[in-house]
Amino acid sequence: MKKFRLSILTLTVIVSTTLHAADINVKPQTKEVLVYLQNAQVSAVAEVSLTPGMHNIILEDLSQYLDENSVQIKGDADFTILSVVTKKNYLGEERKEPKLKALEDSIDVINTKLTAVKNQLDALNEELAMIKANQSITGDNVGVSTLELEKMANFYRGRMLEIHNKQSENERKQGKLREKMQTLQNQYVQLKNQQTKVFSEITLAIKCNSSTKSKIQLTYMVANAGWMPFYDIKSESLNEPITILGKANVYQNTGEDWKNVKLSLSTGNPTYSNAKPNLYPYTLMLSNPDQLYKKGYSRSMELPTSNSAGIVMEAPAAADVRIRGGRNEKEEAYIDGIRTKNTSEYTNNTENQTNNIFDISIPYSIPSDGKEYVVAIQEYKAPAIYSYSAIPKLDKDAFLLANLINWDQTGLLPGDANLFNEGTFVGKSYFETRVTNDTIPVSLGREKNIILDRKKVKSFTEKNFTGGTKKTTLEFEITVRNKKKSEVEITIEDQIPLTNTVEVSIELINGSNASYVKETGKLKWVIKLKPSESNTLKFGYVIKYPKRYNISNL
Repeated sequence: MKKFRLSILTLTVIVSTTLHAADINVKPQTKEVLVYLQNAQVSAVAEVSLTPGMHNIILEDLSQYLDENSVQIKGDADFTILSVVTKKNYLGEERKEPKLKALEDSIDVINTKLTAVKNQLDALNEELAMIKANQSITGDNVGVSTLELEKMANFYRGRMLEIHNKQSENERKQGKLREKMQTLQNQYVQLKNQQTKVFSEITLAIKCNSSTKSKIQLTYMVANAGWMPFYDIKSESLNEPITILGKANVYQNTGEDWKNVKLSLSTGNPTYSNAKPNLYPYTLMLSNPDQLYKKGYSRSMELPTSNSAGIVMEAPAAADVRIRGGRNEKEEAYIDGIRTKNTSEYTNNTENQTNNIFDISIPYSIPSDGKEYVVAIQEYKAPAIYSYSAIPKLDKDAFLLANLINWDQTGLLPGDANLFNEGTFVGKSYFETRVTNDTIPVSLGREKNIILDRKKVKSFTEKNFTGGTKKTTLEFEITVRNKKKSEVEITIEDQIPLTNTVEVSIELINGSNASYVKETGKLKWVIKLKPSESNTLKFGYVIKYPKRYNISNL
């Protein structure tokens, strides 16, 4: 009981002294930023001068997207931190960015010039009105000589012409100044709307034992920031390694500009759940498609079927069909034995991420404008085996491939890639780094000096009236010519159709020594061609099927 009373008394003293402590406002300076794929960790330093006693150190002008649960405070002087309170400041003075102040100054200058031009026009208009009011040069019973009349006419004509010219000149100036004013005002409104008016601030209640200068180190997580990887892949010649330049598009809209900070990039993502998933019983739930249609379900649920002859030319990507039972929206779902609430949570839990950190050796400045800024990460050299490949059924161009061997840069994330071959930009591709072996294929673009042509040379159908069957025969030729000045090795792929019914049989004929995989119907040739050499590859197939069927997709 005594200990409890002492604790209450101590707490009362701390609260009382804190309420009467002196406030010290300081803006921490951002020194280091660790950017994740989503979010960033900011490290800042605040320098304060302290005297013995109680103080409230207010770290102000921090991002409104600061995560208060991530705040860490360290000090290097003789003081004790009694409490840390994080809050949003909605009532503080509106901070003006330097760009906003510069726009205000420019608008003031234009306003001054517009006022001067308006004064000139007003003076000219008054002078013109005065001249028009005093155009009469004769009075009652007063005659005017011809010479005097000519002089007065010349004066009025010259002066009025001068006034009109000056009016036109000032009106042009006025128009240009108004256009410039409108542009500046539009920029001002846009920037003012983007300006952060809400800030976070952290109040440290401390007890200092002696006069000292201290550096308070502050670390916190902030949202509205991240980075995305991309690459420049360069090949100078077929005898040299591939050069891979790893880069990052870094963005942030946190409300705080990062100026000359030590930047680091992490391949991790702190927004992912760190809880280990659990396996639950996995039970198949079957349903009858016919009953579903009878109940009025959408035809989009229909399972894929073969055509009338049972011919499948290629297995589509959607052929991997999973059947799951229906459920109430409020019930928990089980997908492949893993409990999940929605698609995004499932996707996040199955993402295979690493946590490599790339430290950037030079300081970077990333403004808080949401735009992407390119940051160079690292340069890699990778030995490669070059080859040519073509699928003339789909595309009559050959493609140069570089197979990166002994690949062990497991820390790199997949991303878009710009391809350069012999100093020339050849296009874009996708650099897939998540592979289980040590070889990664990279396409380096089209090779126009290898000519390919594929054509059907024979197609006929025979009917067997006694057996009730048809037989269709098709034959093809692929011609390849090397127009390069050196010998090339090229892999050529094609295919024959598959069947999913015993009523239809398909047989390969004249495969020109192709490598044939019966389960997939794929044909592959690997040939070498000397300069100016050509080669013709032939293949065909015979389809036997009931005569009551027709084949529509040959």
